[in-house]
Amino acid sequence: ENSILVILPVFNSYLDLSEKENEIVKCLNKHQLLTRNQLDKMIGFHKAKTNRVLKKLLEKDMIVKNGKGKTTKYQLKK
Repeated sequence: ENSILVILPVFNSYLDLSEKENEIVKCLNKHQLLTRNQLDKMIGFHKAKTNRVLKKLLEKDMIVKNGKGKTTKYQLKK
């Protein structure tokens, strides 16, 4: 019999997330617990952009916020 086997790649991304949201999710997946400042440096976003993206991820219930002020850390929701 003739048949074709198709193997598709597996991507570590969420289809309903923007490119910027996916970048933050990938960083949190790799490093688990990061401050906003650490995310700024890793991804190259400015503070305001990182805050907007983190807020969207919090609204989508994708991440958890731990602490307050400069020591606030973010992690993926389990």
